[in-house]
Amino acid sequence: MKKDLQQQVHLSDIPLSWMIDEAGKAGLEIEGYLRNGLKGHYAAKIHQSRKHIYRSKPRFYRDIMFNNGGSQKVYVHDSVLNRQQDGITKYAPKNLMPHIGKFTRKVGDLWTT
Repeated sequence: MKKDLQQQVHLSDIPLSWMIDEAGKAGLEIEGYLRNGLKGHYAAKIHQSRKHIYRSKPRFYRDIMFNNGGSQKVYVHDSVLNRQQDGITKYAPKNLMPHIGKFTRKVGDLWTT
């Protein structure tokens, strides 16, 4: 992704868009301007949020729970797999990489096991 375009798009707009969609499905009315300003792209720059006092604590990687009693499916957004597979961003979270091949079925913007 070109550097000037990378500065115009925001990675955080992807989950925000999903949250707006889910809120709408739950019956909340969302003002149109909130969605209109979103410019999410999977290759946008990740900002270093682990700063200041938080750097003194060890990193925490959340476990991805597969086959949680066999009833709960695990979903990963399309942008996660795109970011990992494009080779540009060098995105390889330690908690996701052992499971990356398990997401084989696409449902809308989500991949599931």
